[in-house]
Amino acid sequence: MGDFVERVRHGRTGAKDRMGNWVIGEVSRVPTRARLEQVGSREDDTDAYVVDQWRAFFPAGFDLKAADIIEHRGRKFTVEGTPELSTVPGFPAADHVGAILRYVGEL
Repeated sequence: MGDFVERVRHGRTGAKDRMGNWVIGEVSRVPTRARLEQVGSREDDTDAYVVDQWRAFFPAGFDLKAADIIEHRGRKFTVEGTPELSTVPGFPAADHVGAILRYVGEL
């Protein structure tokens, strides 16, 4: 299934700052295979702001959340909305995890 990507998850690092607040940072990085397909690109006329949307397919059972970041070939994507567990019509077993990604920049 496609290329190698990395899922980056952020959360509490276990440390607190000088004000006693939890420090948020990268807590895990998991490599997997995925297929990414660009499904749309929109340019905002005001200052050439471009929004790229991609559809991503991950192996069934892959742990993916809306707050995760996907890194692929030097590019960074955010997961938009809740990923879905998809099946193939006529087969009850899960086939893959699908998600919409938004391109946010280079690494």
